[in-house]
Amino acid sequence: MSTKTAISKGLATVLILIVLFFVCRGRRLKEDSVTFMVFNTVCKVTVYENVKVEMAYKEIIQRMTALHNLINVYDPESELSRLNSIAFQADFHCSDELWEILCAGRQAYTETEGAFDPTVGPLMKLWGFHGKRNTIPTDEEIVSALAKVGLDKVEFDDVKHTVRFAREGVALDFGGIAKGYACDIVAEVLRFSGFTRYMIDLGGNIQLSELPPKGQKLFRVGIRDPMNKEQVLEVLELKGCSIATSGNYERSRVIDGRRIGHIMDPKDGRPGEFHASVSAITPRGVDSDVFSTAVFVRGEHLARKLADKHPGTSFLIVDEDRTTRVP
Repeated sequence: MSTKTAISKGLATVLILIVLFFVCRGRRLKEDSVTFMVFNTVCKVTVYENVKVEMAYKEIIQRMTALHNLINVYDPESELSRLNSIAFQADFHCSDELWEILCAGRQAYTETEGAFDPTVGPLMKLWGFHGKRNTIPTDEEIVSALAKVGLDKVEFDDVKHTVRFAREGVALDFGGIAKGYACDIVAEVLRFSGFTRYMIDLGGNIQLSELPPKGQKLFRVGIRDPMNKEQVLEVLELKGCSIATSGNYERSRVIDGRRIGHIMDPKDGRPGEFHASVSAITPRGVDSDVFSTAVFVRGEHLARKLADKHPGTSFLIVDEDRTTRVP
Protein backbone atom coordinates (compact mmCIF):
# COMPACT_ATOMS: atom_id res chain seq x y z
CA MET A 1 0.00 0.00 0.00
CA SER A 2 3.61 5.04 -1.55
CA THR A 3 1.24 3.99 -4.16
CA LYS A 4 2.16 0.40 -3.32
CA THR A 5 -0.06 -0.96 -0.62
CA ALA A 6 -0.73 -3.65 1.88
CA ILE A 7 -3.34 -4.85 -0.53
CA SER A 8 -0.93 -5.46 -3.35
CA LYS A 9 2.06 -6.33 -1.19
CA GLY A 10 0.71 -8.03 1.92
CA LEU A 11 -1.18 -11.30 2.22
CA ALA A 12 -3.35 -10.21 -0.65
CA THR A 13 -5.89 -12.44 -2.23
CA VAL A 14 -5.47 -12.68 -5.97
CA LEU A 15 -8.92 -11.80 -7.23
CA ILE A 16 -9.82 -12.93 -10.69
CA LEU A 17 -13.43 -12.11 -11.38
CA ILE A 18 -14.88 -10.98 -14.65
CA VAL A 19 -18.07 -8.92 -14.65
CA LEU A 20 -20.07 -9.73 -17.76
CA PHE A 21 -21.81 -7.11 -19.89
CA PHE A 22 -25.55 -6.56 -19.55
CA VAL A 23 -27.94 -6.09 -22.43
CA CYS A 24 -31.55 -5.07 -21.88
CA ARG A 25 -34.13 -5.42 -24.67
CA GLY A 26 -31.43 -5.11 -27.31
CA ARG A 27 -29.78 -1.99 -25.88
CA ARG A 28 -27.19 -1.26 -23.23
CA LEU A 29 -28.47 -0.52 -19.77
CA LYS A 30 -28.38 2.99 -18.41
CA GLU A 31 -25.43 3.29 -16.09
CA ASP A 32 -23.01 5.78 -14.62
CA SER A 33 -19.57 4.82 -13.35
CA VAL A 34 -16.38 6.20 -11.89
CA THR A 35 -12.95 4.58 -12.03
CA PHE A 36 -10.02 5.49 -9.79
CA MET A 37 -6.85 4.03 -8.33
CA VAL A 38 -6.61 2.95 -4.70
CA PHE A 39 -4.38 0.37 -2.99
CA ASN A 40 -2.33 0.32 -6.20
CA THR A 41 -5.26 -1.23 -8.06
CA VAL A 42 -8.27 -0.09 -10.06
CA CYS A 43 -11.62 0.49 -8.40
CA LYS A 44 -14.73 0.89 -10.55
CA VAL A 45 -18.09 1.85 -9.06
CA THR A 46 -21.10 1.55 -11.35
CA VAL A 47 -24.60 2.82 -10.56
CA TYR A 48 -27.48 1.52 -12.71
CA GLU A 49 -29.85 4.42 -12.04
CA ASN A 50 -30.58 7.66 -13.84
CA VAL A 51 -29.67 9.90 -10.92
CA LYS A 52 -26.95 12.36 -10.00
CA VAL A 53 -24.04 10.51 -8.45
CA GLU A 54 -21.20 13.05 -8.37
CA MET A 55 -21.39 13.79 -4.62
CA ALA A 56 -21.44 10.09 -3.72
CA TYR A 57 -18.44 9.44 -5.97
CA LYS A 58 -16.57 12.32 -4.35
CA GLU A 59 -17.19 10.93 -0.87
CA ILE A 60 -16.17 7.42 -1.95
CA ILE A 61 -12.86 8.62 -3.38
CA GLN A 62 -12.16 10.70 -0.26
CA ARG A 63 -12.84 7.78 2.07
CA MET A 64 -10.82 5.33 -0.01
CA THR A 65 -7.89 7.75 -0.12
CA ALA A 66 -8.07 8.21 3.65
CA LEU A 67 -8.14 4.43 4.21
CA HIS A 68 -5.18 3.95 1.88
CA ASN A 69 -3.20 6.58 3.76
CA LEU A 70 -4.16 5.05 7.10
CA ILE A 71 -2.97 1.47 6.47
CA ASN A 72 -0.18 1.96 3.90
CA VAL A 73 2.70 -0.04 5.40
CA TYR A 74 5.09 1.39 2.78
CA ASP A 75 4.54 4.94 3.98
CA PRO A 76 6.49 5.44 7.22
CA GLU A 77 4.12 8.27 8.14
CA SER A 78 0.92 6.19 7.93
CA GLU A 79 -0.79 5.36 11.20
CA LEU A 80 -0.26 1.63 10.69
CA SER A 81 3.46 2.12 10.03
CA ARG A 82 3.77 4.20 13.18
CA LEU A 83 1.94 1.48 15.14
CA ASN A 84 4.34 -1.15 13.79
CA SER A 85 7.39 0.91 14.73
CA ILE A 86 6.21 1.81 18.24
CA ALA A 87 4.04 -1.00 19.61
CA PHE A 88 6.88 -3.18 20.91
CA GLN A 89 8.26 -0.34 23.08
CA ALA A 90 4.98 1.26 24.17
CA ASP A 91 1.21 1.07 23.94
CA PHE A 92 -0.06 2.62 20.71
CA HIS A 93 -3.40 4.41 20.79
CA CYS A 94 -5.42 3.80 17.61
CA SER A 95 -7.76 6.12 15.76
CA ASP A 96 -11.37 4.96 15.50
CA GLU A 97 -10.98 3.72 11.91
CA LEU A 98 -7.72 1.89 12.55
CA TRP A 99 -9.27 0.27 15.60
CA GLU A 100 -12.28 -0.82 13.53
CA ILE A 101 -10.17 -2.60 10.92
CA LEU A 102 -8.01 -4.10 13.68
CA CYS A 103 -11.14 -5.56 15.24
CA ALA A 104 -12.22 -6.93 11.86
CA GLY A 105 -8.82 -8.59 11.55
CA ARG A 106 -9.07 -10.07 15.04
CA GLN A 107 -12.47 -11.53 14.30
CA ALA A 108 -11.26 -12.96 10.98
CA TYR A 109 -8.25 -14.57 12.68
CA THR A 110 -10.52 -16.29 15.21
CA GLU A 111 -13.18 -17.42 12.74
CA THR A 112 -10.66 -18.86 10.29
CA GLU A 113 -8.70 -20.65 13.03
CA GLY A 114 -5.63 -18.58 12.21
CA ALA A 115 -5.65 -19.31 8.46
CA PHE A 116 -6.08 -15.56 7.99
CA ASP A 117 -3.39 -13.85 10.05
CA PRO A 118 -2.69 -10.09 9.83
CA THR A 119 0.79 -10.65 11.34
CA VAL A 120 2.01 -12.72 8.37
CA GLY A 121 4.23 -9.85 7.15
CA PRO A 122 7.54 -11.36 8.37
CA LEU A 123 6.90 -14.40 6.16
CA MET A 124 6.06 -12.26 3.13
CA LYS A 125 9.31 -10.38 3.65
CA LEU A 126 11.30 -13.61 4.12
CA TRP A 127 10.01 -15.09 0.85
CA GLY A 128 10.80 -11.91 -1.11
CA PHE A 129 7.37 -10.35 -1.52
CA HIS A 130 8.40 -7.24 0.41
CA GLY A 131 11.81 -7.08 -1.25
CA LYS A 132 14.12 -9.08 -3.49
CA ARG A 133 15.37 -12.55 -2.60
CA ASN A 134 17.23 -15.00 -4.82
CA THR A 135 17.41 -18.10 -2.62
CA ILE A 136 14.85 -20.35 -0.93
CA PRO A 137 14.73 -19.56 2.83
CA THR A 138 16.38 -22.09 5.10
CA ASP A 139 14.44 -23.98 7.77
CA GLU A 140 16.19 -21.87 10.40
CA GLU A 141 15.08 -18.65 8.71
CA ILE A 142 11.51 -19.88 8.52
CA VAL A 143 11.49 -20.83 12.21
CA SER A 144 12.88 -17.38 13.08
CA ALA A 145 10.18 -15.62 11.03
CA LEU A 146 7.41 -17.78 12.49
CA ALA A 147 8.43 -16.65 15.96
CA LYS A 148 7.15 -13.19 14.96
CA VAL A 149 3.86 -14.43 13.45
CA GLY A 150 0.58 -14.97 15.28
CA LEU A 151 -2.06 -12.64 16.62
CA ASP A 152 -1.45 -14.11 20.08
CA LYS A 153 1.66 -11.91 20.09
CA VAL A 154 -0.48 -8.75 19.88
CA GLU A 155 -2.10 -7.36 23.03
CA PHE A 156 -5.31 -5.35 22.58
CA ASP A 157 -6.87 -3.06 25.17
CA ASP A 158 -10.54 -2.90 24.20
CA VAL A 159 -11.25 -0.04 26.60
CA LYS A 160 -8.38 2.27 25.68
CA HIS A 161 -8.14 1.13 22.04
CA THR A 162 -4.42 0.52 22.36
CA VAL A 163 -2.13 -2.12 20.88
CA ARG A 164 1.11 -3.57 22.25
CA PHE A 165 3.41 -6.19 20.68
CA ALA A 166 4.68 -8.95 22.95
CA ARG A 167 7.67 -9.65 20.71
CA GLU A 168 10.05 -7.47 18.72
CA GLY A 169 9.62 -7.76 14.96
CA VAL A 170 5.87 -8.35 14.98
CA ALA A 171 4.07 -6.21 12.40
CA LEU A 172 0.47 -5.86 11.27
CA ASP A 173 -0.50 -5.85 7.60
CA PHE A 174 -4.08 -5.78 6.29
CA GLY A 175 -3.34 -7.03 2.79
CA GLY A 176 -5.77 -9.92 3.03
CA ILE A 177 -8.73 -7.94 4.31
CA ALA A 178 -8.54 -4.31 3.23
CA LYS A 179 -10.12 -4.55 -0.22
CA GLY A 180 -13.15 -6.39 1.14
CA TYR A 181 -13.36 -3.95 4.05
CA ALA A 182 -13.16 -1.06 1.56
CA CYS A 183 -15.96 -2.53 -0.59
CA ASP A 184 -18.24 -2.48 2.45
CA ILE A 185 -17.43 1.20 2.99
CA VAL A 186 -18.23 2.04 -0.64
CA ALA A 187 -21.52 0.12 -0.45
CA GLU A 188 -22.42 1.96 2.76
CA VAL A 189 -21.87 5.33 1.07
CA LEU A 190 -23.99 4.32 -1.92
CA ARG A 191 -26.87 3.05 0.22
CA PHE A 192 -26.78 6.12 2.46
CA SER A 193 -26.92 8.27 -0.69
CA GLY A 194 -30.09 6.46 -1.75
CA PHE A 195 -28.74 4.20 -4.50
CA THR A 196 -30.23 0.72 -4.77
CA ARG A 197 -28.72 -0.69 -7.99
CA TYR A 198 -24.93 -0.76 -8.14
CA MET A 199 -21.82 -2.85 -8.58
CA ILE A 200 -18.43 -2.30 -6.93
CA ASP A 201 -15.30 -3.83 -8.44
CA LEU A 202 -12.22 -3.13 -6.33
CA GLY A 203 -9.32 -4.94 -7.93
CA GLY A 204 -11.49 -8.02 -8.47
CA ASN A 205 -13.34 -7.88 -5.16
CA ILE A 206 -16.94 -7.58 -6.32
CA GLN A 207 -19.94 -6.32 -4.35
CA LEU A 208 -23.44 -6.38 -5.85
CA SER A 209 -26.58 -4.60 -4.71
CA GLU A 210 -29.71 -6.52 -3.75
CA LEU A 211 -31.51 -4.99 -6.74
CA PRO A 212 -29.91 -5.76 -10.13
CA PRO A 213 -30.14 -3.36 -13.07
CA LYS A 214 -33.70 -2.81 -14.27
CA GLY A 215 -34.79 -5.49 -16.70
CA GLN A 216 -32.44 -8.06 -15.15
CA LYS A 217 -33.23 -10.63 -12.48
CA LEU A 218 -29.63 -11.09 -11.39
CA PHE A 219 -26.08 -9.93 -12.02
CA ARG A 220 -23.85 -12.32 -13.97
CA VAL A 221 -20.27 -12.78 -12.77
CA GLY A 222 -17.74 -15.00 -14.52
CA ILE A 223 -15.08 -16.98 -12.61
CA ARG A 224 -11.89 -17.23 -14.63
CA ASP A 225 -10.45 -20.70 -15.21
CA PRO A 226 -7.25 -20.85 -13.11
CA MET A 227 -5.76 -23.41 -15.51
CA ASN A 228 -6.52 -21.23 -18.56
CA LYS A 229 -6.80 -17.53 -17.80
CA GLU A 230 -8.26 -16.83 -21.24
CA GLN A 231 -11.40 -18.80 -20.44
CA VAL A 232 -14.32 -18.43 -18.04
CA LEU A 233 -14.78 -21.50 -15.88
CA GLU A 234 -18.30 -20.75 -14.72
CA VAL A 235 -20.85 -17.94 -14.77
CA LEU A 236 -22.62 -17.24 -11.49
CA GLU A 237 -25.94 -15.40 -11.29
CA LEU A 238 -25.98 -13.37 -8.08
CA LYS A 239 -27.37 -10.37 -6.24
CA GLY A 240 -27.03 -8.81 -2.81
CA CYS A 241 -23.64 -10.35 -2.08
CA SER A 242 -19.88 -10.06 -2.36
CA ILE A 243 -17.48 -12.39 -4.14
CA ALA A 244 -13.69 -12.72 -4.06
CA THR A 245 -11.33 -15.31 -5.51
CA SER A 246 -7.91 -16.37 -4.23
CA GLY A 247 -5.22 -18.16 -6.19
CA ASN A 248 -1.43 -18.25 -6.46
CA TYR A 249 -1.12 -18.12 -10.25
CA GLU A 250 -1.68 -14.39 -10.71
CA ARG A 251 0.87 -13.21 -8.16
CA SER A 252 4.01 -15.26 -7.67
CA ARG A 253 7.78 -15.04 -8.07
CA VAL A 254 10.58 -17.37 -9.09
CA ILE A 255 13.34 -18.27 -6.62
CA ASP A 256 16.08 -20.75 -7.59
CA GLY A 257 14.00 -21.78 -10.59
CA ARG A 258 10.98 -22.54 -8.42
CA ARG A 259 7.72 -20.59 -8.73
CA ILE A 260 6.60 -19.38 -5.30
CA GLY A 261 3.00 -18.36 -4.67
CA HIS A 262 2.21 -15.38 -2.46
CA ILE A 263 -0.36 -17.03 -0.18
CA MET A 264 1.42 -18.23 2.94
CA ASP A 265 0.40 -20.80 5.50
CA PRO A 266 0.92 -18.90 8.74
CA LYS A 267 1.33 -22.15 10.67
CA ASP A 268 4.22 -23.72 8.75
CA GLY A 269 5.72 -20.55 7.27
CA ARG A 270 5.74 -21.70 3.66
CA PRO A 271 3.77 -20.75 0.56
CA GLY A 272 1.22 -23.40 -0.25
CA GLU A 273 0.17 -25.12 -3.42
CA PHE A 274 -3.24 -25.70 -1.80
CA HIS A 275 -5.85 -25.33 -4.60
CA ALA A 276 -5.97 -23.81 -8.07
CA SER A 277 -8.41 -21.18 -6.80
CA VAL A 278 -11.08 -20.57 -4.17
CA SER A 279 -14.04 -18.24 -4.65
CA ALA A 280 -16.01 -17.10 -1.60
CA ILE A 281 -19.53 -15.69 -1.88
CA THR A 282 -20.71 -13.89 1.26
CA PRO A 283 -23.11 -11.15 2.33
CA ARG A 284 -20.21 -8.86 3.39
CA GLY A 285 -17.19 -7.79 1.37
CA VAL A 286 -14.79 -8.17 4.27
CA ASP A 287 -15.79 -11.83 4.70
CA SER A 288 -15.43 -12.73 1.03
CA ASP A 289 -11.90 -11.30 1.04
CA VAL A 290 -10.84 -13.12 4.21
CA PHE A 291 -12.68 -16.39 3.65
CA SER A 292 -11.37 -16.95 0.13
CA THR A 293 -7.78 -16.76 1.39
CA ALA A 294 -8.44 -18.79 4.52
CA VAL A 295 -10.15 -21.63 2.64
CA PHE A 296 -7.39 -21.55 0.02
CA VAL A 297 -5.01 -22.32 2.91
CA ARG A 298 -7.14 -24.72 5.00
CA GLY A 299 -9.41 -26.32 2.43
CA GLU A 300 -12.89 -27.78 2.27
CA HIS A 301 -13.21 -28.58 5.98
CA LEU A 302 -12.92 -24.89 6.92
CA ALA A 303 -15.22 -23.93 4.03
CA ARG A 304 -17.98 -26.13 5.44
CA LYS A 305 -17.54 -24.72 8.95
CA LEU A 306 -17.73 -21.14 7.67
CA ALA A 307 -20.74 -21.86 5.45
CA ASP A 308 -22.56 -23.49 8.36
CA LYS A 309 -21.85 -20.54 10.65
CA HIS A 310 -22.56 -17.70 8.21
CA PRO A 311 -25.89 -17.78 6.33
CA GLY A 312 -25.56 -16.84 2.68
CA THR A 313 -21.94 -18.01 2.48
CA SER A 314 -20.76 -20.49 -0.14
CA PHE A 315 -17.53 -21.51 -1.86
CA LEU A 316 -16.30 -22.70 -5.23
CA ILE A 317 -13.05 -24.66 -4.74
CA VAL A 318 -11.22 -25.39 -7.99
CA ASP A 319 -8.52 -28.05 -8.33
CA GLU A 320 -6.90 -29.39 -11.49
CA ASP A 321 -9.02 -32.54 -11.39
CA ARG A 322 -12.31 -31.33 -9.91
CA THR A 323 -14.47 -28.44 -8.74
CA THR A 324 -16.10 -28.59 -5.30
CA ARG A 325 -19.10 -26.49 -4.24
CA VAL A 326 -19.73 -25.76 -0.57
CA PRO A 327 -22.39 -26.13 0.63
